[in-house]
Formats: sequence, C-alpha cells, structure tokens
Amino acid sequence: MPVNAAYSWEDDLESVIIQIPLKGSPPSKVDIFLTSVLVKVYFSPYLLLLDIAIGKEIDPLNGHNSATTIGGVLKLVIQKQEGYRFR
Repeated sequence: MPVNAAYSWEDDLESVIIQIPLKGSPPSKVDIFLTSVLVKVYFSPYLLLLDIAIGKEIDPLNGHNSATTIGGVLKLVIQKQEGYRFR
C-alpha cells in the first residue's frame, strides 16, 4: 500500500510549483503523470495525487512545464490554462 508523499506548493497567475522530497529515491524511479485536472507522482512506496478543481485546470501539454531534481527534491513547474490563483 502506498504512503502519502509530503509536498509543498506555491502559485502565481501562470503556473504552479510543486516541490516533493524524494526520500532517497533516484529521479529515474519517479513516475509523473499529468492531466488537466490531476497531478500524480509515484516513487515507491510514496504516492502523491493532487486533484485540480474544475475551472482551474492546468495545461499538461504546455512546452514550458518542467520537472527537475536538486538535492533530492523534485520540483514540478506546471503551467495553468487560465490566469488565476489557487488560493
């Protein structure tokens, strides 16, 4: 059974940034899946599932989306479809 992954996030009008400590997992073992209303990150035994509210969709096909790992922390930068804030 997967364990919930810890994460932090922040956003601006164009994008949301999600940071996830990988707890010793190598970046090559991380599975990332995006749709317009879901962010899924899996690295055994951790699973992060984030539901995005209808009307506040993200853009999974945007070429400016990125995933980088620095110091054992995965940083996702995901573009939004419209200009708004989650908070």
